[in-house]
Amino acid sequence: MPIIVLIAVLVSGGASLVAENALPGDALYPVKISVNEGVRGMVAVTDASQARWDAQRVERRLAETAELAAEGKLDSDVHAELISQFDMHANAFDRHVESVEADQDQQTAFELHSEFEATLKAHERLLTNLASQEESARATIEAVLVEVRARLASEARARADSEIAIAENTEANADFKKAAEGKLNAAEHKLIEARAFLEQKEATVNASLFALAQGELQFAEMIIARGKTEFANENYARAFLSFQEALSSVEEAKLLIATDEKIKVKLDVLDAHLNVSEENETSTETEMDVSDETQPSEDSLEAQSGTDVKIDTDQTEVQQNLRLDLEL
Repeated sequence: MPIIVLIAVLVSGGASLVAENALPGDALYPVKISVNEGVRGMVAVTDASQARWDAQRVERRLAETAELAAEGKLDSDVHAELISQFDMHANAFDRHVESVEADQDQQTAFELHSEFEATLKAHERLLTNLASQEESARATIEAVLVEVRARLASEARARADSEIAIAENTEANADFKKAAEGKLNAAEHKLIEARAFLEQKEATVNASLFALAQGELQFAEMIIARGKTEFANENYARAFLSFQEALSSVEEAKLLIATDEKIKVKLDVLDAHLNVSEENETSTETEMDVSDETQPSEDSLEAQSGTDVKIDTDQTEVQQNLRLDLEL
């Protein structure tokens, strides 16, 4: 089967690339979820990488849900399909994280739960905002939110359990020193990137979502400061947890704004196409009206024909009278 999938990608080529922007209901959507995502899943060989890919597929389905809701295309059939895919990928994530935990890798398990929780939280906020704006799709969005919030609550509990397991394992505290240093560097670097990103997007994204994203960055900055204090007190496990929490908040803020921007860009493109189509229709109608005005009517043709006959008759009479005068 993997060989067949690879061959399909090589043969489809451009279609596979274009399919990345497909949504449920589009002709290329099956290529996106079966071929493209199937091949990417083959690259994830460990339980941790599989779990991250499952989480990413959940994020992709939620992003599609938001796009369809914004476009007014989130009907009951599409909603059912997306929820089915959402549950399937989320359950796969749980299975792979359980395998990670079975290997006593609490650090990776905590990272996975923290990252997935941030993804779910970002999309919960985005969908909540859309529900307040899109009245026609509100009921369907709320149905999706029920599933997202239930999974978010479950993931928050799992993350908290992993956090407690790490914090209470005092014997392993020293083992987290290097990991904490790495998380601190990553969190500070991502925070700088996210601030620059938000600054660029402030004028184009939803004001409410922008405020939420800014709040997450401020929270991350505060948690980094707390983690530095914990690290200075040689509480390396606690510092690691704090830096990971800050990193997840930064990623949540960036994902929130990036997804909102993607939706707005797509809506702008759709509006542009719609305006062009309307202009073309108006132009065609105008040309038809002008053509109708310049085309002579049957009455005018009859009138013109009658005039021509009269002129010809008058000319004949004049010629006959002139000939009679000359003979006389």
